[in-house]
Amino acid sequence: MRTRFMTTSVMVASLLMSGWAFAQIPNFQRGQVITAGQLNRIVNQVNSNTSALGGDGGTTHTVDCSSGTIADAMSQARPGDTIMITGTCNEAVVVDKDSITLDGGGSAVIDGADIDHWAVDVTGRQQVNIKGLTVQNGHDTGIMITESSGVWLQDVTVRNTRHHKDYDTEGQGIFVGHSSSAVLTGTIVADGNAGNGIMVWQSSSALVVGNFTPRGSPFPQASVRANGNGGHGIFVAGSSSFTAFSSFGENTAIHAKTNRYSGISVEHSSSMMVGGTDIEATNNQGNGLGIGGASSAQFWGGAAISKTISGLFDDNGGSGIVVWGSSFMGVWDDGMTVSIKATGNMWNGLWMGGGSEVAFDSPASESTSSLVFSGNGTAGISVISNGTFFSKFAIDVMNNSGNGINAWGNSYVDLYTSVRKTITGNGGDGIAAWNGVSLDIDVVTVTGSGKSDISAGIGSRIGWVSGSQIGSVYCDGSVLVFDNAACPDQYVD
Repeated sequence: MRTRFMTTSVMVASLLMSGWAFAQIPNFQRGQVITAGQLNRIVNQVNSNTSALGGDGGTTHTVDCSSGTIADAMSQARPGDTIMITGTCNEAVVVDKDSITLDGGGSAVIDGADIDHWAVDVTGRQQVNIKGLTVQNGHDTGIMITESSGVWLQDVTVRNTRHHKDYDTEGQGIFVGHSSSAVLTGTIVADGNAGNGIMVWQSSSALVVGNFTPRGSPFPQASVRANGNGGHGIFVAGSSSFTAFSSFGENTAIHAKTNRYSGISVEHSSSMMVGGTDIEATNNQGNGLGIGGASSAQFWGGAAISKTISGLFDDNGGSGIVVWGSSFMGVWDDGMTVSIKATGNMWNGLWMGGGSEVAFDSPASESTSSLVFSGNGTAGISVISNGTFFSKFAIDVMNNSGNGINAWGNSYVDLYTSVRKTITGNGGDGIAAWNGVSLDIDVVTVTGSGKSDISAGIGSRIGWVSGSQIGSVYCDGSVLVFDNAACPDQYVD
């Protein structure tokens, strides 16, 4: 009997104000990625930051940067006060009180060109709100949120942060680190920084949320852009988390394009959780999305948030999606359509290995979700070194320069569902399964390959049912076959 992935009822965030609602999410082999406790912490984080949005009826201190300074206003401010900024301020801003709002009115600028410091520093402070503000030309960091700080960012642009004079690796746009948290909503832009656009580091969290009303305070539509940075667009590492969702209206949007490294990178025991969100991670010099070092990413679209999901990971200088080092990626559709594309990348559409798992799951027997891994420079999908790939979604793996699906080294590929799977026009084998691979497929069309449509060997195990359309097949004699699989010597060199 074949092992199938099961589902379990857990708390999810459709009623985030109370933190209680039920829906199904997958319980994959590694275990569920998102838990009730995690979601309740999200609720608390949102409500904590929201409670300070309007202040507590405090005083508004107006700063005209042509004649005054934010530092003077900060020295007079008390918790609950707002500092309203106009013009362009050439100063480093240190927020040294809790429950302070910096409001740029949508046009004010903090320019760090003449300072030898990060532009905005929030260290060890809670319920700080920064909105309607542009921060540019910071030295080392544009906005620094650190040492257990809690910050709300709304309609904020951080651009052109410079490297620190002593450290070429610095130059972060927005930095959230050392057990701190940030809620991001409205339009967030982190473009053209010398380092990472947005960095979440060392047990910290960033929550991107749009179209949601906790405690009567509405969130606007959320959009995050992290393009053209000298590091990653979005970098999450050191047991940190990045969460993005929208509960109604338009999806939250995340754009991470044309960065020097990956568009989005999640590393070192960190996590990403995405629902009701459209992601575009394209034209990066590295990978579109990287998940590694015992990290996890979950994309969920379903009844809990009544949202679809789309992921576009095209035309990157590395691979579209990379999952490595005992990491996990799970995509769950729960009756709502999910669309994932990774096309035109220099290397693979999806590359996974080193004991990692990728699962595209659905409670429906006929999922309407789709995967496209086409036109990549090597394989459409590579599953190597004890990797596990499972999908209940329709799949197109076409016109890749190498193999369509390349499985190797004690790995497992399970496509045993009744939805369509088309693997055609690939330059190498349509499906290659070598060195102890288990390949289990159903309703698959494998044709037009440059070599064999299916090739297998060195102790692999393959099987497909009679409804599949498969052209040439080659096995090396050590292959164990089951169902309707057959292995004549038809290898095309």
